[in-house]
Amino acid sequence: MLQEEQKRTRKLSGEVAPAKLSGVTPAMMAELEEDLVIENMDNINNIMQQSEMKKWSELSVWEKISIFNYWTILFLLTDIFLITGSLILLIIRREAVQSADIWIGFGTFCAWLSLPSFVHQTAQYSLITRTIAFTAPVVGRGLIGIVPVFLAFVFLGMCLFWDSNRYQNMNYGMFTCFAAMNGDSLYDIFYDISSFRFLAAMLYFCLFTFCAIS
Repeated sequence: MLQEEQKRTRKLSGEVAPAKLSGVTPAMMAELEEDLVIENMDNINNIMQQSEMKKWSELSVWEKISIFNYWTILFLLTDIFLITGSLILLIIRREAVQSADIWIGFGTFCAWLSLPSFVHQTAQYSLITRTIAFTAPVVGRGLIGIVPVFLAFVFLGMCLFWDSNRYQNMNYGMFTCFAAMNGDSLYDIFYDISSFRFLAAMLYFCLFTFCAIS
């Protein structure tokens, strides 16, 4: 690519120099030739800068991650889970059937997830994978802002309605807030927590519903 640019520079210089145009002085011709040479030298410098290889230490974290193929990592995890589960069944047999099922279950899960990789290069059938790859950074940045607000309501509910089964621990509190955020069992949740502290339940539920919808 660099050699082609140099040939183009010499070609343009050779075409401009012998050109005999009416009303063009030698000084104007020399200035034009100099401008052409400078422009092509800038192009050559840009090509040389682009062709320079960066060292591993100079790459950013995202550039390092982009080097690896995500599908290869998923295939590797699939093999590890399935081989480990199979070995547990063959060697330990009945004593560890439950743990083997866990390994095989994750291996089967990864195997099904890896099926879209076979149509990843086809634009007609890779809509889901391309959509996930395009929207994942946006969704991730949104979750960073949503999770603290969500946990704030969970901890507030645990402090206000600690005597309710809905907020007896963090797991139940997160499940209750997530269900309310998606519009599931709104009446049941409000009826349950309002039986303990009606005014606090009214303010809490209205504020959480407003934040969840907006």
